[in-house]
Amino acid sequence: MDGAFQIDQHAAYVIGAYAVAAVGLLGIGLASWQRQRRLRRQADVLEFQVRNRRRRRRDA
Repeated sequence: MDGAFQIDQHAAYVIGAYAVAAVGLLGIGLASWQRQRRLRRQADVLEFQVRNRRRRRRDA
């Protein structure tokens, strides 16, 4: 009985460790995806500003 309990406990630790690792990787992936999106948005804004500046210079 004691041996079976130890095996179950070990399995629980292993499953818990995998769960923690999976959640951590998911969090890292989500953070990097949001960072990419934010950087892309900033690049779009900068490109838009540069384009407008060029247009204004041409019109003046």
